[in-house]
Amino acid sequence: MNIFTVLDVTSNNPDMPVISAADVEYIFPYEKDAYGHWAFGNIQPLVSKVSDKGLTEQSVSPVYSENYLTLSGDGKSLLSDFADSNINCTIATVFKVDSYSDVPVIFGSLGPTSSGGGGIYMFTNTEDQTGSLFANYRGTNLGNTPIATGLSANTWYFLALSREVIDETGKIGLKVKVNEIASVSRNQTNAGLYQPNESIACGQAFYGTSQGAITDFAEFIIFDKALTIDELNSLYFRSKSRMAKLGINI
Repeated sequence: MNIFTVLDVTSNNPDMPVISAADVEYIFPYEKDAYGHWAFGNIQPLVSKVSDKGLTEQSVSPVYSENYLTLSGDGKSLLSDFADSNINCTIATVFKVDSYSDVPVIFGSLGPTSSGGGGIYMFTNTEDQTGSLFANYRGTNLGNTPIATGLSANTWYFLALSREVIDETGKIGLKVKVNEIASVSRNQTNAGLYQPNESIACGQAFYGTSQGAITDFAEFIIFDKALTIDELNSLYFRSKSRMAKLGINI
């Protein structure tokens, strides 16, 4: 094993070695620049590994397993104190939906009405029972087409959403990363305004017209800034390394 550090210098020498992010194992495995990084598993306080930020059980306690926890549907999420009105941010998780019996919201503040915030949810393709991911922000047209399709039930996925204000009218731009798939970018093009109303939740908190689905979560991360595509790719590789140590393949 080689141990090395990172120096804040640059070099234009083409002969310098290049180390892939996928080959780097960090001594401190958590996202130190995050607003909060919650690693789940066993019964432990729902406190971030990099700050004193906690998650609050919305109604009932999760079911804890060795390396992840399970949330059982609508209104049974874990609530952060990070307001969904903080548009410039990044949310990431590693999740597994046990079955696509209903429409689960993975994270965010998405509700059933026109003022119901936003988030990422999964919709079932009835023909082959695979799932499609949508990023829906009320008052915008960002939820019109899926950002990922063909997702299988009972399979672990890394999911990250980076969002930011892209112009003076308040329109939103999204970048979404799912496993090793190339990031998808979407910009709001209509004149509608996003109307956030709650804090960001892990799991389905506010979409009362859907029962949600039993969903497992291995980690949950919030950054108070919008990550770039390169930063999302690096985040995925770091998460992939963390998950591999837990026997979770993403």
